[in-house]
Amino acid sequence: VDAPGVSRPKRGEALVVKPADGEASPVGEELVLQNGLRIFLKETDLFDDEIIVRARRWGGLSEHLVKGGPLSRGAVSVEAQTCSMAAMMLGICGLSVESLQECLDGRRVEPNPPAMEAYSTALDASASPADLEALLTLLHLLFLSPVEPGEKSRGRLSLVKFSFLAWRLGENRDPQALFRNRVQRCITQDHPYSRLPSLWNILRLDFKKASAIFNERVSSPSEWTFVLVGRLPKREVLLPMLDTYLGSIPSPSGVPAAPAPSEISSAAAREVARREAVTPLDIAFPAKTTREEVRLRMIEPKGSTLVCFPARLAAVTTAGSAASAEAELRELFRLRLLVRMLETRLVEVLRFKRGQVYSVSVADDFSLSPPHLGRHRTGTISIGFECDPAEADELIEATQTELQRLRSGEAAFAAE
Repeated sequence: VDAPGVSRPKRGEALVVKPADGEASPVGEELVLQNGLRIFLKETDLFDDEIIVRARRWGGLSEHLVKGGPLSRGAVSVEAQTCSMAAMMLGICGLSVESLQECLDGRRVEPNPPAMEAYSTALDASASPADLEALLTLLHLLFLSPVEPGEKSRGRLSLVKFSFLAWRLGENRDPQALFRNRVQRCITQDHPYSRLPSLWNILRLDFKKASAIFNERVSSPSEWTFVLVGRLPKREVLLPMLDTYLGSIPSPSGVPAAPAPSEISSAAAREVARREAVTPLDIAFPAKTTREEVRLRMIEPKGSTLVCFPARLAAVTTAGSAASAEAELRELFRLRLLVRMLETRLVEVLRFKRGQVYSVSVADDFSLSPPHLGRHRTGTISIGFECDPAEADELIEATQTELQRLRSGEAAFAAE
């Protein structure tokens, strides 16, 4: 990937963090580059020709809530919701959308701009082992090439505003969107975070502010943690490559010297401090059973039903305890395995035995649970299906009966 006007990065030096007991870490090898960026490497042969890159930075949509206005107070700002889309139209990595596509022609590289979630900013990308260097080059340019709206980009940004406005108007006409929004209002007790942006706020969208939000997300490499998983190159090839493209990304105050061993030991402490500084949303699940019906005029009768339960993990991660983090992760995996088993069981009962639905979906969601250490992770488990509206009550009762039978041990998740 060649970007005119952007100098080639200079190679730095990575420092490897090893466990105190000398044993291999279950999450892979950890590196701390000279600019403070943390990297975890995990080689696997699950896919023979793919490397997956995941990155995270604490701080997300909860940091950009509207403070003024009686109707929009506490809602997510429109600029924060559209910053990634606006950055793509302006051109990330110092390249326009067309130039980026041309540079990647014939390469197996899938770069995506950072996307803001409730409490973090995440970056997802993938590449083949042969094109890993091209992906690392794009990541380097992502941090070095801030986006800035100008006169030439006015037409592109108008498309962003019009598409966002069309989406907002469509939410008022789409039956599934109306149902989904009512569900969110119900389970969050109409928390402002779950509200849709107003048409007035969309029309007043400030792209300079949106660009500033995006640039701030990718301004400091020391705030990011990268994870590389897949068919990684040999260590003597991979480490210099990471030094060259990621280790040379300067911090806002300039390029710092290589960190001392004492600073490396505090990398995890800085990560915890940024995690604890996240603004919590404090969204509570309704304390009492709530039932709401969304009735719409449609050509043919169709019903969507969602049964939602609160979930709370018993294990909790505490600062400085790897065992507690492992226990919470193990419980989360068990819960998600249970969710898949429950989905299979309800498909057997509601579809194959009763023949009243085509499919059943069961999902868990902990995305709105504050990430602070020492705090139990809370979320929801939802069961959804589509059916004849006249049979909705019957199927809800059948679902609750089957859950009770599974809980009491009268029924098994799978037939023996």
